[in-house]
Amino acid sequence: MQTEANSSDEVLFENDYCLVTSEGNLTLKANALFETKTIEQGLTADTAAARIAHFEQAFAALERQQREKIAGLPALFSEEEALKAKAELTGTLETAAAIGDFEALHTALTSEINAKVVAAETASDTADEAEAPAEVSSEEPQAEAEAETATATATEGEGEVEGEGEAETPATVAEPAAEAASSEAEAEELSPEQFYRRLTEKAAALAEVKNTKEASGQYDQLKEAWKSGPAFDHVDYYKLKDKFEQVEKDLETRRLEYQKQQQQKRENNLKFRDELLGRIQKIIDSKKWKASGEISGLKRKFESVKPLPQEGTEAQEARLKELSEVFEAHRVEYIVEMRKKEEENEQGKRLILDKMKITISKANENTTDWDQLDAELNQLAKDWRKIGRVAKEVEDQLWNEFHQLRDKLSEVRLEFDQSYREATEENIRKREALIEKAKTLKNAESLAEASRDINNLHKQWKEIGPIPQKKNDELWETFKAATDEFNNYRSENSERIIEEENQNLEQREKLIQQIEKLIEDGAWKGSTKNAEDIFEKWKSIGPVPRRKSNSTWRAFRKLIDTYYKNRREHFKNIRAEQHDNLKQKQAIVTKISELSESEDIEAALEEVKQLQEEYKAIGFVPIKQKDKVWDAYRSACDTFFGKLRERSPKGGQRGSGRSDYGGGRGGRSNAPVSESRKLSNDLFRLRKEADEIRNQILNYADTKTYFKPNKKGQKLIDEIQSNIDQAQLKLDQKELQIQELQAQLNDLESGTKE
Repeated sequence: MQTEANSSDEVLFENDYCLVTSEGNLTLKANALFETKTIEQGLTADTAAARIAHFEQAFAALERQQREKIAGLPALFSEEEALKAKAELTGTLETAAAIGDFEALHTALTSEINAKVVAAETASDTADEAEAPAEVSSEEPQAEAEAETATATATEGEGEVEGEGEAETPATVAEPAAEAASSEAEAEELSPEQFYRRLTEKAAALAEVKNTKEASGQYDQLKEAWKSGPAFDHVDYYKLKDKFEQVEKDLETRRLEYQKQQQQKRENNLKFRDELLGRIQKIIDSKKWKASGEISGLKRKFESVKPLPQEGTEAQEARLKELSEVFEAHRVEYIVEMRKKEEENEQGKRLILDKMKITISKANENTTDWDQLDAELNQLAKDWRKIGRVAKEVEDQLWNEFHQLRDKLSEVRLEFDQSYREATEENIRKREALIEKAKTLKNAESLAEASRDINNLHKQWKEIGPIPQKKNDELWETFKAATDEFNNYRSENSERIIEEENQNLEQREKLIQQIEKLIEDGAWKGSTKNAEDIFEKWKSIGPVPRRKSNSTWRAFRKLIDTYYKNRREHFKNIRAEQHDNLKQKQAIVTKISELSESEDIEAALEEVKQLQEEYKAIGFVPIKQKDKVWDAYRSACDTFFGKLRERSPKGGQRGSGRSDYGGGRGGRSNAPVSESRKLSNDLFRLRKEADEIRNQILNYADTKTYFKPNKKGQKLIDEIQSNIDQAQLKLDQKELQIQELQAQLNDLESGTKE
């Protein structure tokens, strides 16, 4: 449904197939063949309609050209040739700069190509049955006369067989008569049984003749030949006669069925013409008085619909005439009103041009607030676009003056505003870089990926900042020429694209199987990197066939979500287990603290050692509680062994080194207490720092699972992964220091270090 140009900041013009944005970009709407794409820039509300009409004419020319091309295809058309023709058609429509119903046109033209294949198969099946006309012309004049007599007799005796509009083919109809006469002339050479069997076989072959009128005509000639055949009073004669007459019954059934189909077709055509009248009525009801082109198209369709029944057509013709008169009457009123409005619009635009001249006159080498001048000019440009169309005879003049004034400010600003000049030069360089990329796409290793890149280049082009209009038009023409050249190359190599897309599809299906295997294995702790690698590979694979693109992505996306969901659930269960471990360790700390108060602390030593072994066997606790429970445990052990050294000389001898926390060595240590304690303290500090880093890594990894790997989420995921990599590097350094200190401490405690 077409709408009027409006003053919206988002859309200046829109219909079923395209829209013009407030920036003046003429964009085709997405359909089954292609995504949205811009085919022209720099339009305004008053020029949009004319340019859209131009591209609609281009669509009509494209349709006519493609139909002529398909009509010119060879009569014998293989499936392989059809696939190639359809691929070429799709490429042409995908890259065409035109406005229209591409989906409907693609469906219609594809059907015509398929019909070529069907026609080829039918022609192949019937080619061997057709006899050469030269055999008819080689008959003697007497045989021709007998054929004419037979034809006249059949017409008088049986009446004309209705063909319901099917074209007669006299040469074909006369052929069986000539053959029948020839057969009669050769009757002396054939036995009666052979004569009638031959006529019966020819009659049976008429079932393959598609044209019912033609088949009936041929049967009538065979019937006359049968009547003049030799006497043959035999049981086989009656069997053959039954078969021969059954053909006549079958032909009559076919004729009646054909008449029924034709009648149904007439009724359907009558209904379709009613629908066309309804669409014209809808245009009138919505007061779309400028839709004369649409009305003309509907009227042409109305007149071209045939065949039609005898009843109902006159009423439709009268209705069409009435609607046409109503539309034309209102259209004249609309044109008068439009002319008046165009004059008012012209005055408004000339006023804006005067204001633009005043604004531009303020620009000179002393100007400091260029942004203010630019804002004033942009506001005037918006006011310009809000004003409707003007008369065609002044449209180009006003439009050119408008752009000249816009460029005038740019020229002055380029001369005196260094920052603007640098930004403009940068935008020009960016556009020129895109042009160079477009020129190299033909040489890309993957043509399928290059086909996707061409759309990205158009998107990037629109995102680049403004440059002077003249330079913009020049670069746009160069860019468009480069992309058009690639599109033509892509159309010529459509089979290569199809092959590449199928290979990409196979790779993506393998990745789907890999993520399924990760979920099935359930190795959540060590498989996150594998999942991330699979996703990175997915992003690196080029495009797949359009019909499979969404379905494969949905399947993969669902599996990725399932993987991270199951992983979070797994670690949620682990955290519950860690909380239980924390309670057990806290209970041991409490028990050791209680044993520190025992009267017979020497007797409690073995129980404390057993508790230390139990503490060591307990698994991980929540990372945030790890240091706290460890400090409590160490403090309880230090208290116990401190009191043990105070109360018992034997215990003091055991404790002459440092307290045993369940992970150290038993027995004595010959190492000085101060050095051993220093190493222990350093080792404890490093382990604490390492645990903090591990905690950071776990938090980062858990946070990553909450972001979806889309465009925005992937950026955050990459940042988090960078933090993980840096933290892992620090952790590796800490663990190396821990190993060195642990080795030194072990040497001291074993007495091997001097």
